[in-house]
Amino acid sequence: MKKIHYLIISLFFLVVSYNIFVKEKIVLGIYGKGIVNLEEKLLIGIPFIFVGLFLLILFFKTKYEKESEYSKCPKCKETFYYNKLEDGMCPECKVKTIDIEKYYDEYLKD
Repeated sequence: MKKIHYLIISLFFLVVSYNIFVKEKIVLGIYGKGIVNLEEKLLIGIPFIFVGLFLLILFFKTKYEKESEYSKCPKCKETFYYNKLEDGMCPECKVKTIDIEKYYDEYLKD
C-alpha cells in the first residue's frame, strides 16, 4: 500500500468518528436505525478513532520508497540512467547494473 493511501484512509476514519460523536443522530444501513445514545456512539466511534490513528501513524512511520534514478556497471564503472537501460543491463558489457547507492556501499568500502 502506498504512503498516500494510509493518509487518505486514516482521514476518512477520523472524519467518520468525528461525525459519530458530534451529530445527534447517526443513521446506519438502509433501514435507518439511528445511533442516539452515548453507549452506541462509543461502541462504534472508538474503533473508528483507533483505526484512523493507527493508519495515520503508519503514514508517518513508512518511508517514501524512491526508485533510484542512476545505475552503475560493476565491470566498466559507467553510470547510466536506470530508465534508459534494457532490463537493467549495461549496454557495453551486457552485465547487470547495480543501483548507484548500493554500488558505493559495496565497492568503495574503506
